[in-house]
Amino acid sequence: MEKNCKYEEEELLEKEFQSQVMNMKQKYGEIPVPAHARDRMLAGIRQAKEEKERSVSRVISLEDRKGRKNMNNNLISFNPCQDVFLYFDSSLKNCVDIDIKDGVDTVVFDGGNSKVNINLRNVNKQFPDVKTIVINEDVIEINISNFMFPNVRNVVSHSQYFYSGRYLISSVYFSDVLRNVFCIRPGEDIEGITADTIEDYAFEGCMETDGFFGGTMYHEFSEKAFAGSAFLNLPPHNGLIVKDGIIFAVDDDATEISIDEFTDAPHKYTGFYSMPVDLDLKHVKKMTLHHLNHAESMTVFPETVVIADESDATRRRRNYCGVLNDKRIKNFEVKPDSQSFKVIDGILYSKDGRYLLKCQRGKTGHVSIPEGTKTIGVEAFRECMISSVSLPDSLTEIKGNAFSCSLIQKIDFGHGITSLGDYEAHVFSHCNDLIHVEIPSNIETIGNGAFFSCKNLESVKIHEGVKWIRDSAFAECDNLRSVELPSSVEYIGDSSFISTETLKVDSAFGGLLYAFTGSYAADFDVKKLIIKDKTYYLPLVFNPKQLYILNMCNKAAEFPNRPFYKDAICTELKQNTALYLYENHIDNSDEVKKYLKRSSKQIAYRLLDANKDDKLVKFLRLGLLSKASLNELLLSSREKDNASISSYILEELDKFSQSTFRL
Repeated sequence: MEKNCKYEEEELLEKEFQSQVMNMKQKYGEIPVPAHARDRMLAGIRQAKEEKERSVSRVISLEDRKGRKNMNNNLISFNPCQDVFLYFDSSLKNCVDIDIKDGVDTVVFDGGNSKVNINLRNVNKQFPDVKTIVINEDVIEINISNFMFPNVRNVVSHSQYFYSGRYLISSVYFSDVLRNVFCIRPGEDIEGITADTIEDYAFEGCMETDGFFGGTMYHEFSEKAFAGSAFLNLPPHNGLIVKDGIIFAVDDDATEISIDEFTDAPHKYTGFYSMPVDLDLKHVKKMTLHHLNHAESMTVFPETVVIADESDATRRRRNYCGVLNDKRIKNFEVKPDSQSFKVIDGILYSKDGRYLLKCQRGKTGHVSIPEGTKTIGVEAFRECMISSVSLPDSLTEIKGNAFSCSLIQKIDFGHGITSLGDYEAHVFSHCNDLIHVEIPSNIETIGNGAFFSCKNLESVKIHEGVKWIRDSAFAECDNLRSVELPSSVEYIGDSSFISTETLKVDSAFGGLLYAFTGSYAADFDVKKLIIKDKTYYLPLVFNPKQLYILNMCNKAAEFPNRPFYKDAICTELKQNTALYLYENHIDNSDEVKKYLKRSSKQIAYRLLDANKDDKLVKFLRLGLLSKASLNELLLSSREKDNASISSYILEELDKFSQSTFRL
């Protein structure tokens, strides 16, 4: 009995944890949850329960408040401390109203042995006498307005979700979130705040603007974090309302802004700004960036971005797409005297022109990359709207995802580049406008996932000279049905042609089948491997043992000269492969026919249950089913009310009758 209770407790705690995780994700988005989050939460809950049991006095329990109604609004009333009344909805989990008598200086938020949320932001009440808020261990969420408790200067928390201190700060996935500073008056000291994130309206009603930053770098905050505060009344500078390394907002009248290098920041990250996640740039046409790290927290950009960052040369190798990938950007500009960058045809390059850093997403049409360019950077053309590109003979390197997800239709590889990414993955992946690709002889290596998931790619011509095709190079190219490899190919990686129906090679080599088989996603049942003039018909997925054996074959003569349907990983694939051989007169041997006759009833029922009527009709006409099996199948088809299949079965039964009559 004790053991069962323990399991039940653990199960309840797990359900509670998952529910809280979902609530947090709905509020804060997809933030990573550390692996030890559950353990920490459970430990906190158990500790809170132990403290509760040791407590001499306890506020009224959940059971004690059942049935006690507020006559005005039908809410359930709860009195956690003297002269304080909380009102809960019928779920008993959400506090939606509050009353406090005049003169009360301390309010207690409590759930009465039940996890509760305090949702009072929209309650239009004010309690200026309250100086202290006490949060008991049952409270998991508090949403209140600064104006409700304008004079609170102390928070006492017994909950694992909140901290004790001067302000209301919660712990969310081990990130500290500033919820309320309450109403700070002019001239009032603002203590150092160490929260990672500032919540909406956290500073609403506050009239002081000095002192609170005290060495803290805020990673992110909402555009509304300082709404209704004196911070937004500060004079603008270069189109921005900014102070002490924090950008609060954009001036309403600004059409051009400049985020300057900030050198006297009071926090340790000198030269970096904090700013809202969604800075409002609706009227801004041009932005000047004096430090590219300023762009890392931005999601919206104007149509023109001026790069004034003169950082050292190593910065050229950063992922510029990660910080400058807004589709609204139409142009890049640099300072005339820039020593780090230059712009050619709107595209950002290193000063020496050897390194292409970033093409604006909004660019369309053809791009001809100039001679002298050596490297195309990480994600440089990712999601761009260009239709074609010409690569220069000077090019030696293309970084990962350089053209992925773009609208590119045609690629002129030039005569210089020898590798399409190599281990730099997915250079042209997810380019769904690509129909045909021709790989020239100067390219020796097609890198990992180079053309991964190019869904509309229909043909690939690979010239003599290509030696290495890395893992998943053409995987999930669903319309690429047939590929012929030149004799120069020495190696193809795992799953490189896993979605291709027919692969033709000049000779066998180790690992060939690992590149070609193993996908359940294809809309065909059998793969064709052509080695010189010999065609092998293979199941989509081999059983692992036989796949390993066949992958050791380094020449065509080592492949067994027999049908491979028996080597499929499952019965369905085995049957489908055998059917393909029989229907297409590839192998009408007695062995295949006997196997299909033994399996005919199972095949028929499988097709009937899957509603694959066309395939079932085709199978019926092979004449492999016995009369008894046809009669059983007829009953099943009638039970399913499948009149079409029933009529075909009757036709096959009629053939038996005609045959008997003639005899």
